[in-house]
Amino acid sequence: RPATAPSPFVLSLSNELQEDKKSIYADTRLFHGPALQGLEQVLGLSAEGISALARNTATPASWMQTPLRHNWLSAPMLLDSSFQLMILWCFARQQCVSLPSYIRHYRQYVDTVPAQELTQINCLIRNSSASMVQADIDFITPDSSQLLARIEGYECTMTDNLGGAFACNTLA
Repeated sequence: RPATAPSPFVLSLSNELQEDKKSIYADTRLFHGPALQGLEQVLGLSAEGISALARNTATPASWMQTPLRHNWLSAPMLLDSSFQLMILWCFARQQCVSLPSYIRHYRQYVDTVPAQELTQINCLIRNSSASMVQADIDFITPDSSQLLARIEGYECTMTDNLGGAFACNTLA
């Protein structure tokens, strides 16, 4: 059985950044094609963090021809969506894009993360410098505020030259 979940983080967010899916993926802040566009709506942002609603991929069969399982144990789309959300925070607060470089710990508090349902992702910024951000990330059911999973010790690296790479987001 999964461990008993602690209470989710509570963030104090402003309306500084509220976007729907269309505007989230409309520019070059993110490089993700349609198959990896899990963010549905950014709810708010502040120096303390960022929050959004995201949707997990339906099943492993929606990504693979012959999956080993019929259902996800974890939530790969939600995990990637949390990384995308941190890119948006870095761009809004530091005017720089980022890529994940380290995760100290991932703990899931449910047997399986629900597929195709909206999940709230809250990123709590722990430390920020000119080249790196550290955060903890919660995955929460929006209706009951149940903590589904938590990433502790997320780190991403920011550098100016990533912006050009993000802008070239198509395969030859």
